[in-house]
Amino acid sequence: MTFVPITAYRNFYDVPRVFILDWQGGSYFFDCRFDDAIDDYAHSYLVFRIGTIIDVAMLPADWNDLRVQFDRSATIPVNRVKFDSTRRAAIDDSVFEIIDWS
Repeated sequence: MTFVPITAYRNFYDVPRVFILDWQGGSYFFDCRFDDAIDDYAHSYLVFRIGTIIDVAMLPADWNDLRVQFDRSATIPVNRVKFDSTRRAAIDDSVFEIIDWS
């Protein structure tokens, strides 16, 4: 396993529900929102590929509007994302092999 550090995250419930990481020259935004219809968090992350590495210090404190700034690239089930032992610091980069980018 090769772990990719999570640059920043928000909304931790069992795992980070919203996070950003840098991988192979670009930043990626993983977003798993609370779903009122099921009264729980969604079962999948929406993954947004950001063209270049972003400086998270420049992001607004509230990340609720970030998903409209980026083009959604993929969806991946939360249970397919392998986190480090703390579930806060990094994810296994094998997730990028199973994401369908088409």
